Amino acid sequence: MHGGFSHAVLWKGCSSVRRFAWQVGGVGVALAGVVGLGVVAFGCGSGGPAPVRVSASPSARATATVDPRVAEVEAAVRRYVQALVDAMRTGSADEVGALTVPGSQAAGNAGATAHVVQGTGRAFVTTQLQVDSLDVSIVASADASAVVTYTLRGYDATWPALKQVDSGRMLSGRSELELQFSGGQWLVSVQH
Repeated sequence: MHGGFSHAVLWKGCSSVRRFAWQVGGVGVALAGVVGLGVVAFGCGSGGPAPVRVSASPSARATATVDPRVAEVEAAVRRYVQALVDAMRTGSADEVGALTVPGSQAAGNAGATAHVVQGTGRAFVTTQLQVDSLDVSIVASADASAVVTYTLRGYDATWPALKQVDSGRMLSGRSELELQFSGGQWLVSVQH
């Protein structure tokens, strides 16, 4: 009986081990299936992400409306910076003065660059003007402020002949401007 009991226990033990092996194998297959689905669905692994497909819907969405005055002020600031650059070459304050509010601080200083060019007989001829940043704020219906940074590439020259006297260099500038809408256009009133 003793031998029969041990054989039955052994048989029952082997049966439990076999059942456990099948369960482990089943869990392994299920796990592999889940991982495979994850790779296909989420693009995990070396295959890269799964492509995202987006369809346009006819539903209305709210969008921010940009104040058209911002573009107008940006254009005015770019014209003003170009006028300053041109004054460094021409020695003339006319273009800068035309872009300022009459009687303003900016109008009073419009001739400063031209005065330096004429007084020293030296000019700077810009071959490239790059506006690096331009931030505009509309302060009131007819008032705005702007901060502009720019880079000039060019060369020093004699004035008025504009004969090049060096191999060239780069200048960086930054202006803080206050503008007013006057006479149907944005004009600079203050330059810091």
